[in-house]
Amino acid sequence: MGRLSVVLGFTLSLILCLAAIPAAAEEVIEAWRGGGFQNPWSVSVNPADGSCWVGDSGHGQVVHLAEDGSELWRGGGFGNPFSVSANPADGSCWVGDAANLQVVKLAADGTELVRVGGFRGPFFVSANPTDGSCWVADTAASQVVKLAADGTELVRVGGFTWPRSLSVNPTDGSCWVANSDRYDVVKLAADGTELVRVGVGAHPRGVSVDPTDGSCWVAVEYGEKVVKLAADGTELVRVEGFYGPKSASVNPTDGSCWVADTWNEQVVHLAEDGSELWRGGGFNRPVHVSVNPTDGSCWVADRDNNQVVHLAVVGYQGRHFPRCAVIPLGLR
Repeated sequence: MGRLSVVLGFTLSLILCLAAIPAAAEEVIEAWRGGGFQNPWSVSVNPADGSCWVGDSGHGQVVHLAEDGSELWRGGGFGNPFSVSANPADGSCWVGDAANLQVVKLAADGTELVRVGGFRGPFFVSANPTDGSCWVADTAASQVVKLAADGTELVRVGGFTWPRSLSVNPTDGSCWVANSDRYDVVKLAADGTELVRVGVGAHPRGVSVDPTDGSCWVAVEYGEKVVKLAADGTELVRVEGFYGPKSASVNPTDGSCWVADTWNEQVVHLAEDGSELWRGGGFNRPVHVSVNPTDGSCWVADRDNNQVVHLAVVGYQGRHFPRCAVIPLGLR
């Protein structure tokens, strides 16, 4: 009876678990795909209106797209606009104009609001909608700089080694930094004080903070993994099996995370617990993703296809229930 009880218990648990799994995998459809770009390196969604900003690096342009993909504005004169970051509070967008060694702030209609020089390689930017400020990874200078809404320098922090991306938390003004060549991720307070430093074992490339709990997802490019860190740096989730992931974008509405699995030429959607909700191909070196928490959709910079893709989740309800699996004792 002892053996039978174990078998029955395991079977019942498995049935209950399977009952909790949706009948079909998450359905993701291609809402829009547009060309006319050249090596687009970054995308940033404005959840206030569903529009998306694109750093069209090869053309030296920044493009503002409506939710349906129609072009709202396109402007040139940039030298490798490597990173864009939308501010939903006022519709503006910060641009890391890397080759021109400056950071530019644009209004929703493309009007230039701020231009700040003096950088050595401002490859990554992250806007804070709470106060309009912007954090800048001055990659070539191995520094991180915080600018006020008007472009005034507020904070400058050194001691990094090739910082590859950053993500500001609008709840408390803190900022996570992927300190690539030191193989760690650093969390800075709003005043630049170092709060957390966590080793991730290889080159962290993309970071994305969840303002609801302060956690941060990290795409570890050469570690072929994605990890989720708690606000204090404790590792909560580790998902392996990626190939050169360059970007992560968390959806604070449901805690899920989209990942640009670059060298697998796929985009992956992970649940809050790291379980896989969806994986899709048809890309050619997708390098950056940006999620819209209002509808759960995701924009993708599909670099080597010279395209931008808008993915939509069918029947999005704002909350996913993670899959579970019963693993027999001895196989854990």
